[in-house]
Amino acid sequence: MGRVSLMTLREVAARVARRYWAGENDGKLVVIRRWVVEYARLLGVSELPKVQIRDNLGSKWLGRMTWQRGKTNVMEIQASVLGDEATLERIVAHEMCHHVEFLGLTEQDVAGLKHGIRPTSHGPRWQELAAKVNAARGAGFVTKNSDQSYEVATESKPYFMLIARYDGSRLGYAIAVRISPRQRSFMDRRLAEGAKLVQTTDASWANGAAKIGAGWSIPREPEARAKLETLFAGA
Repeated sequence: MGRVSLMTLREVAARVARRYWAGENDGKLVVIRRWVVEYARLLGVSELPKVQIRDNLGSKWLGRMTWQRGKTNVMEIQASVLGDEATLERIVAHEMCHHVEFLGLTEQDVAGLKHGIRPTSHGPRWQELAAKVNAARGAGFVTKNSDQSYEVATESKPYFMLIARYDGSRLGYAIAVRISPRQRSFMDRRLAEGAKLVQTTDASWANGAAKIGAGWSIPREPEARAKLETLFAGA
């Protein structure tokens, strides 16, 4: 395999990313902010958090609320849940319970945070607020964790997969959204040894995957191994 044109790959990635963001995020901030106002009213507060959409590849969280003393709380929502409004609304409602919980932190709570003492995750106050939402929206609308009814996109922003024979037989892979000079050097060596580089938007490979140059992810399930073999053969 000849030397890969990284600039060309980056240009392709940028074009695909622009199309992805334009299709998935258009108008979603407006929808989220409308729900923020609605749940703030339901939970009896007037102060609203900032809202930001994130697209963190392989993220283990779908939504989160960040608190900083003296600053406005920040609600972050992963782009992977923007495609299903029912899922998106439930996540916003969940995070608004955290928002109201944070607004009620006492000076004692704040002092504890300075010393690394964090309030219990989804503790009594959060559960009280979640119960208030569930009384209005239906049992199980807000839960501590995501469940099988949450719809998460199977497509992600484009990223690179380096696929190679890990021990002479099994295939392993590593990923990167942007390739650093050090990763490029590692990648060139492995490509010369028979590895292959592909670009994909398949989100299933990204969860917990090793980064290029920092190890290999080895699929365990036969179906995933076969899928990776097919991807390698067609690269």
